Amino acid sequence: MEHPPTTLRSTPLSPPLLGNFGDSPITIVRVMAADSENDDAIYNDFDLITIQFSENTDKGRPANDPYVTQYEIESMFEFSQNIGTTYDGQWLNFRTIRIIIRDATGADPPVLDQLTVRVRPCVTYLQPIKTCYEDYEYCAYCDCCFGDLRNRPRTSAPTAIVSPTLRGDFGPCTIAIINMTAFDASNFDSILDDGDAIMVYFTEPTDKGCGYSYQRESCRDGKYLNKSEVDDLFTFSEVLGNNYSAVWLSSMQLQINLLDITESRAQIGKLTMTISDDAKGDGNFPGMRNVPPVCGARIIESQPVLGNWGLAPPFIDDLRAVAGNSPLDSVYGESDEIIIDVCAGGRGSRGEGGCEPTNRFNFDTGEILEKPTILRMFSFSQDLGLNFVGQWDDAFRFRITVLNASGASPPEIHKLSVKVLHEGACSCDDSLCTSYTCTPQGWFLRDASNQSMFSTSASLPIRGDWGVSSLSIVRYENDVSSANVVAIIVRLPMT
Repeated sequence: MEHPPTTLRSTPLSPPLLGNFGDSPITIVRVMAADSENDDAIYNDFDLITIQFSENTDKGRPANDPYVTQYEIESMFEFSQNIGTTYDGQWLNFRTIRIIIRDATGADPPVLDQLTVRVRPCVTYLQPIKTCYEDYEYCAYCDCCFGDLRNRPRTSAPTAIVSPTLRGDFGPCTIAIINMTAFDASNFDSILDDGDAIMVYFTEPTDKGCGYSYQRESCRDGKYLNKSEVDDLFTFSEVLGNNYSAVWLSSMQLQINLLDITESRAQIGKLTMTISDDAKGDGNFPGMRNVPPVCGARIIESQPVLGNWGLAPPFIDDLRAVAGNSPLDSVYGESDEIIIDVCAGGRGSRGEGGCEPTNRFNFDTGEILEKPTILRMFSFSQDLGLNFVGQWDDAFRFRITVLNASGASPPEIHKLSVKVLHEGACSCDDSLCTSYTCTPQGWFLRDASNQSMFSTSASLPIRGDWGVSSLSIVRYENDVSSANVVAIIVRLPMT
């Protein structure tokens, strides 16, 4: 009352308490992604983002309970990535708010382990121009703002915090391995060998195990993985060898290069590859995911490896002269033979590799082939004579028998060589050339399955002989003056 009292007794009522009793203790425990229907692996309509706080909140201003409009969400939270065109939310309790995406059009989208949420301390929202203004100092002492999230009961200053990165997923990953195909880029041989490779094809773009770093330079196409990095990301059912590496040719194609196959147990039709849901890439979360990485990692298993370790064209393994019906002469002539041994499969870098059968130019074993036919299969560095025939003894050996040596060069031991000929062309059946298709009417020496490239092999000079040598020493004389022995060698007359 006034003093001295001149009015009636007053009963004053103060304005509401403003200010605060200290900084906000609230933190964001986690931000979780989810797919309400769990039926796809992409960010789209009806996906969910849930924000969980460390303690009870007053749900901000105005504290609509439980439903929150997009305007109110935007006044209270700022997302580091665009989450879409339309969304709203619901407070599940005093600590948890769930945001429901109604229209994901225009979203970045939010990426796992990358998106963060910032609580805006207090906001004046101008709806006509859809603009938010933040004024922490003003709102810390006044009571006039949207947002303005505080503890419950409301005693602290406005909350101004940034969340951890987004966890969870927007649906299970649907990535699968289409196939694994073994191949030999050089087709140097047909056995497992250093330099062989395995191509892995995926059904959709992957993050290459990079996680939130999927857009960085280190995760571009051409990304290289050493053996340790390959083993961190993949598990193989059989030992690949002592050393190998891999290159991401694209987000859907990985080439594994076998550098040292010592101790390898890899077999076509048996080797498989697995990517576990906790595989260690170079991102901050495990497994392999889509691009952008928004799906939940799962175990990915391949079918057994297809292809082959190479389809080397056949090569001439040996060229040998064999004496005919007159083995006591050493002259090239009638009934003498030329043996051409051929092998499919090539020789490995370690000198390994068996001799696999050929297609025999698609002739039958034992079929007698005339000179014109032989000259379509092989060319000779020296003339073999007027007439000869040949046949395939088996899938490895072609035998030529001389019928008439007239006009022959003649072929000389350690000089005559042979080259395999072809007529027509072949083309790869796939990008890895794991098999070839050749002109149907062509002439080709290929492997027994007719899948390899055709041979153009050239032999080393011929070995062997056309018969026993007819050279002999007929006499020798001592040169007493020089103490040397003089030998006189003459060639015996031919009979």
